[in-house]
Amino acid sequence: AAVESFDVSDRLAELRVPALVVHGTADRVVPVENGRLLAEGLPDATYHELEDGPHLLFVERAEAVTDSLRGFLADV
Repeated sequence: AAVESFDVSDRLAELRVPALVVHGTADRVVPVENGRLLAEGLPDATYHELEDGPHLLFVERAEAVTDSLRGFLADV
């Protein structure tokens, strides 16, 4: 219940650092639309969507996530 009621989306514009949002299209816990909305709400976001990526994509698709992080960090 705490997770569902916690919403700070109205404060996303306050963030002043580049952000990377990585989300899998096969996440059955958090819908992929949430990742898209998060990236849209951040003033300086890069969005990377992993096709068929599950909820624990940072574990199950670690190489792809690491590649995303490396590319993002090289640009910032």
